[in-house]
Parts: sequence; C-alpha cells; structure tokens
Amino acid sequence: MLATFKHAAPIAWFTVLESVRSRTLVLAVWIAVAALALALFVGQLALTEAAQTQSAIIAAVLRVCAVFLLATFVVSSVAREHAD
Repeated sequence: MLATFKHAAPIAWFTVLESVRSRTLVLAVWIAVAALALALFVGQLALTEAAQTQSAIIAAVLRVCAVFLLATFVVSSVAREHAD
C-alpha cells in the first residue's frame, strides 16, 4: 500500500499543480459554491421534502459540472503540452 502511494503521490501533486496553473481549481470552487446556492434556493421553494429536493438538484448539477471540468482540464492540459 505504501509503495503504491509513493508512486501515485507525484502524479497527484503534478495534477493539482496543473489545475492551479490553468485555474481549473478556482473554477471548481466557484461551481461548487454556485451549486450549493442553487440547492439552497430550490430547497426554500419546495413545499415538502426540501432536503431530498436539495440533494437531487445539487447531485445533478455537480455531475454535469464534473464532466465539464474534466473536459476543460484535459483540453487545457493538452493545449499547454502542445504549445511547449
């Protein structure tokens, strides 16, 4: 287990470093805040089962945003690598 972590740690570090350089990490934080705000707003509108409504809304929004962020990260990484 420890040997696997030793090999995975540099890859994880460079992935985080690449996301900070391309500002994808900042975008992810903004998306999470916006999804939470949307879920809280929709939860206030729901007459019954507000918690379930909030969970459903935030789950759907975050799934779509995860796909968008992953695609954005890959495209920006490939473009940066191609430019070098």
